[in-house]
Amino acid sequence: MSDQLIFDLPCYPALGFNDFFVSKANKLAFDLVKNWTHWSNDRLLVMGAKGSGKTHLSNVWANLTNATFENVIELDFNLQNINAIVLENIELAASRLDLEERLLHILNHCSSNRIPVLLTSNDFSSRAGFELKDLNSRLIATEHISIEQPDDALLSAVLIKQFNDRQIQISPSLIEFILKRITRSMASIGSFVEELDRTVLKLGKSANRAIISEVLDKFS
Repeated sequence: MSDQLIFDLPCYPALGFNDFFVSKANKLAFDLVKNWTHWSNDRLLVMGAKGSGKTHLSNVWANLTNATFENVIELDFNLQNINAIVLENIELAASRLDLEERLLHILNHCSSNRIPVLLTSNDFSSRAGFELKDLNSRLIATEHISIEQPDDALLSAVLIKQFNDRQIQISPSLIEFILKRITRSMASIGSFVEELDRTVLKLGKSANRAIISEVLDKFS
């Protein structure tokens, strides 16, 4: 059978409150986000590795607060009539003076107007890694929490969720099979699921042990 054509249709992950799986690795972060009215200085910085769930957690909070959602490299928006704001990937502003100044302006504006701010970063040193001393001071004074390395329960839940997001049917025994062989990180899981999705679409088959093993070999 010849390979089928692949259409790169977008995958829209479920990012609702009830879709977020709470485990030991992220419970403290989840509880802080859920109880956002108690944040010191009305700000929280959530740090964690790529794929650890920061964006999902940010979406949960944005839905709770009707927050504006912005990436730090696209900080060109009107601050008027904003109830709350999510600023993702703040580490990308480091050493870019225009972005650092814009980020500082936003934090100062939000502080003066008691507008809550949720910040995220992949870099655990991002609380004091900027050129502007005033920006470093703001971030050091910001309440912060780290999402820890994923435990077995979280890895399993994320793997199942990503399969569900892509409508890939897979048995519990194959979930266990994958987890025993894959690098234990959220980024690895995301890359694996994406590659498996492309492979089964190309072959026109359901995910089975042989296909999964073939894809896993690419990540070994």
